[in-house]
Amino acid sequence: MPVKVRCSGCKKVLNAPDKARGKAIKCPSCETRIRVPTGAGAKRARAAARKPKEDILDRLDLSQAEDTSVQLCPKCGTEMYEDDVECPECGFDLDAGKVHKKTKKQKEIQKFYRTAWKDSWKFAKKHFNLVIRSSIYWTIFLVLMLGFLVLGGVAVVRWDKIPVAVFAGAMALVSLCGIYGWWWFMWVEVIKVTMGKKDDMGKVPFDIFLVLALGVKFILWYLAASIQLSLMFFALPVVMAHMAMPVTWRGWAMPVAIKIFFKNFKPAMFWWLSAFVANLATLVVSGIIAVLVWLFMGSVFFALANAMKFAVDEGLELPGGDRELGIVVAVIVAVCYVVLLILQFAVTAFAGLFMMRVNGLMAKTFAKDLELVTRIKEKKWVSKTAAREERKQAKIEARLAKEEAKRAEEEDDDDDYD
Repeated sequence: MPVKVRCSGCKKVLNAPDKARGKAIKCPSCETRIRVPTGAGAKRARAAARKPKEDILDRLDLSQAEDTSVQLCPKCGTEMYEDDVECPECGFDLDAGKVHKKTKKQKEIQKFYRTAWKDSWKFAKKHFNLVIRSSIYWTIFLVLMLGFLVLGGVAVVRWDKIPVAVFAGAMALVSLCGIYGWWWFMWVEVIKVTMGKKDDMGKVPFDIFLVLALGVKFILWYLAASIQLSLMFFALPVVMAHMAMPVTWRGWAMPVAIKIFFKNFKPAMFWWLSAFVANLATLVVSGIIAVLVWLFMGSVFFALANAMKFAVDEGLELPGGDRELGIVVAVIVAVCYVVLLILQFAVTAFAGLFMMRVNGLMAKTFAKDLELVTRIKEKKWVSKTAAREERKQAKIEARLAKEEAKRAEEEDDDDDYD
């Protein structure tokens, strides 16, 4: 009766002749030497298995094997000190024989409310370079958007060039997408970093195409959310937590997001309180900056007026004339406005990083209650040929196992007959 053996080199199953038992043969494919079992070892193993064997553990006194010098939690197995009454990991009370109401999860929740603002403040200060970058990006996008809007208006009113106006309007919309896209990108990245229990975002790249795509995504989300429900902004922390996950559909389905919001009403309202405080501070600081910039502009204009008055009183001619003087004034005003925008956007970005970090800490602490899908099952691509070979090999192995079992039964019957 032929003996089926598997080549250790190419893993193919071969049919060895019965007379080859106990000998070595060569695989016809890879020429690897394969030893063919004799079959007598299986009989001896089954005969030995029928005989009771003395186990070394039978001679041991297992009652003395317990290490009584170490105290373990009977619920989770965490090592405890001798004077511990409560497990530091799961909160199991040794005296009461049950878990206290204040579990590890509740301690994390208390830590969130107690340290969220302090942690977010440190996070925003640590990434001040990202604050400056954000303010510069937003200023550039805003200036471009305003410039294209002015160009579109001039093209319609004075030039009567509709194609130019359409192009200018499209470019203004692209600039607006850049503003919203960078905000969305930062928000998602901060939540991802926080969910990964990290405090450093590392090097944050600026991909203009990704930023513009995220800006379009924000506009589409806004339209979809507006159609579904008017309470969408209340669920914003819930939505952004889901948008940072691999599965984001709950962030698009506003009825589901609102339901999750009310389920996590307390942490969500804590985020809104944080946002209110951050935006209030932003308004105050921005107001102070605006006043200082306007005072600077006023002092510059006052100096120019005095210079012009002195020139008129002395009968001197201004270099360049009135036209050049107007250009100088316009440049001063433009520079002051750009500086004002950069400073105010910097304050906004700092407050934004603060709110984003609070949102990330909220997502990390209440991930289960927020129904966040933090990971998805990896899909492995297998070619059709490989899949076909795997199925064929599985069938061969199943047939071999069946034949081996049948042969073992026949050998057992022969032994019983003998």
